[in-house]
Amino acid sequence: MQRALVIAAAAVLACGIMLLTSAAAAKGLQKADLVGSWRCSGVDFESVNLDGDGTFTSHMNARPFDLGSWQLAGTTLTMKGNSGTTTFKGLKLVGKKLKGTIDGKTATWTKE
Repeated sequence: MQRALVIAAAAVLACGIMLLTSAAAAKGLQKADLVGSWRCSGVDFESVNLDGDGTFTSHMNARPFDLGSWQLAGTTLTMKGNSGTTTFKGLKLVGKKLKGTIDGKTATWTKE
């Protein structure tokens, strides 16, 4: 009898975890997930600050590099700055790492 209760409890717990995981996946990438400071590789700048108001400032050698606006549409981040437009496609956020492609090249940003 105790064994049956333990198995039933484990099954309920497993179902709960699956539901939470599915809900998080269904939510998808949100603007709030991207707001903050990022260290960048695979782009022309070393770091970028994405602000909640939809503006950004990128940096190179600890100095401002570009500034402008950004928007998220599905898994694509578009940054329109003074030096042109950067499109970060196929975004996947895993922990503090944001991965995708820019101009066909793999890019990884790490949240600070």
